[in-house]
Amino acid sequence: MSMRCASPVLPNLASYTLLRFEINVRASSIVGFIGAGGIGQDLFVAIRKFYYTDVSAILLMIILTVSIIDLVTERIRHRLAPVESIG
Repeated sequence: MSMRCASPVLPNLASYTLLRFEINVRASSIVGFIGAGGIGQDLFVAIRKFYYTDVSAILLMIILTVSIIDLVTERIRHRLAPVESIG
């Protein structure tokens, strides 16, 4: 495939890839909470043992991480988006 065919598609592909990455980061904490491991499992264990300071720290970390990833990927997606002219 030549770059002439791929170049119009690349910004949309990169934007979609970044969006999926952001969604996967959000989903990983939920899946871990159910039992697949990771930060969600740590959150589940802290809740079951009534370690509320740990629970608040883990939740804060998840919220900050997702927010930062959301902001960064949004800026990258806007830079990659093609500019449409009016008229």
